[in-house]
Amino acid sequence: MTRDVQISYSRGASGVFKVGPVILGFATLFLIGALSFFYLSQINETVERGYEVKELEKRVEELKAENHELELRAAELQSIDRIKERTEKLNMVKIAGARYIKFKEEELAKR
Repeated sequence: MTRDVQISYSRGASGVFKVGPVILGFATLFLIGALSFFYLSQINETVERGYEVKELEKRVEELKAENHELELRAAELQSIDRIKERTEKLNMVKIAGARYIKFKEEELAKR
């Protein structure tokens, strides 16, 4: 028993193209395949972006920790005790009073 499938490219009485079941099956498979490929590519890109976001968030946390350490180090170096210690090591002495020299503005060289 053979089944004859006839494909017609002519317009029917209603003005619509007639398509046989084989072409309709191929078109359906092609459409399902194309939509599946599109879906998988979107999922892949979403996962990839998720990994990138996690890596960037990890880097932000590392930079925040490093920044905090640097701020602590800067505060330590600027502390009064540290400055006093360094002045003693460098044999600096306190001054009793400061005298300032005042100049008239027209006597100074301007650039």
